[in-house]
Amino acid sequence: MIFKAKHAVSLAIVAVFLAVGIQFSSAADQQQQKGTWTKHHPRQAQVLNRDKRERRRVNKLFQEGKITAQQRDQMLAQLKDIRQENRTDAKGNDGGITKGEQKAMNNQENQVNKEMKQDAKTGQ
Repeated sequence: MIFKAKHAVSLAIVAVFLAVGIQFSSAADQQQQKGTWTKHHPRQAQVLNRDKRERRRVNKLFQEGKITAQQRDQMLAQLKDIRQENRTDAKGNDGGITKGEQKAMNNQENQVNKEMKQDAKTGQ
């Protein structure tokens, strides 16, 4: 009888540890799904920082009257598409982007940059 009681207590302790482990794992999964990974991946951060600088440049060119509102909106939409592609790729790669994906996004941003320069040079 005493043996069964000790065995039951041991099983109860194991069950508690399993429940705590499952809860901890679930909390970690939820935290990753919230997007905390975006702050720490260097390739992704580089693309997003460049995107931020490009958006500022587009808005500055518009404020200076070097591009039209339509041109500004088109460029901002292109940059938004690149940001969305970045997020989508990162979700598929455990929170980061590959070197190839980074290169592709940088090429897309280069195209937007060329368009910006050309539109600003020709003026509206």
